Amino acid sequence: MTTELDHLLDRATRNVLLVAEGERLRELVGHLAAGQCIDRGHICERHHVLPVDGCPYPKCKTAREQAEGSPAETDEELHARGAHPDWEYATTEGPRKQWDDQNTPPADTEGIPDPTWERNTAMGRDGWERWDYTEESYWRRRKTQPPATA
Repeated sequence: MTTELDHLLDRATRNVLLVAEGERLRELVGHLAAGQCIDRGHICERHHVLPVDGCPYPKCKTAREQAEGSPAETDEELHARGAHPDWEYATTEGPRKQWDDQNTPPADTEGIPDPTWERNTAMGRDGWERWDYTEESYWRRRKTQPPATA
């Protein structure tokens, strides 16, 4: 299936693009660069409410695949991306191979380690990552803390 974008790109490649076609091509590329669907000009913030057939934008493709019955992301997959809606995420870092606080959770506003954080083992290498000059520890905690029991 050839889309309008494919057709216009082919004509541009062959140097036979008409002025009106050039304007339409610029419009379509502008939509793609802004993260919009070129089929109807809808903004693909997350996905279309209903997937748009023929939209080449990856978020529309993902929406179509989800609509076709592919499973939604698991909690572990969301934690690996730091994107679970019920959790907040933090990163602590220090110098490579010289860091003694890799197991110390993020600090609260007074600089005291906050025990409500837990290691985000779904991210990095079991909750940490080593880079050229630094190491990072990944943390998560629920956004709404359960009430304290007396």
